[in-house]
Amino acid sequence: MRTTFVRLAVLLCVGVAAVACSKTLDVAGLETQLGTQLNAQLNTTGITVDCPDDVKAESGGELDCIGTVSTGETFTIHVKQTDGDGHVTWEIVGATTPSPSPSA
Repeated sequence: MRTTFVRLAVLLCVGVAAVACSKTLDVAGLETQLGTQLNAQLNTTGITVDCPDDVKAESGGELDCIGTVSTGETFTIHVKQTDGDGHVTWEIVGATTPSPSPSA
């Protein structure tokens, strides 16, 4: 009986560890959060953000998301996870100021 209990306890621990290891980042929530923050900081509307799917939630994990403005221009947002619970820091990288359109 004791052997069965020990086996069950070990299997339960392995199962919990596997679930904890497979935790993914809430990408939809991250996209919404980044879009809201960017629109607020730039005092605009219409910026949308698209991030890769199935990102593992882990401290130090990094990913790049794409921001799109209403004109269709895009820019990269580099995101770094500060922990395994979905907390992140981010910065816009490689953004260039669009050239003005030639006047007609």
